[in-house]
Amino acid sequence: MIIDGRVAGSWRRTVKATSVALEVAPYQPLSKAHARAVTGEAECYGEFLNMPVAVTIY
Repeated sequence: MIIDGRVAGSWRRTVKATSVALEVAPYQPLSKAHARAVTGEAECYGEFLNMPVAVTIY
């Protein structure tokens, strides 16, 4: 995961039959704005796959 041009964490996806799950593991706690941005990008990814997405931020 890249935020503001820096590596800020990792993520993993699990594609299921009717949805996709994204698990996000930031190296440091995310601000509310960054968490919203990550969630928004995950939703765009779900739209790209034409599937609903569930995001978990650890």
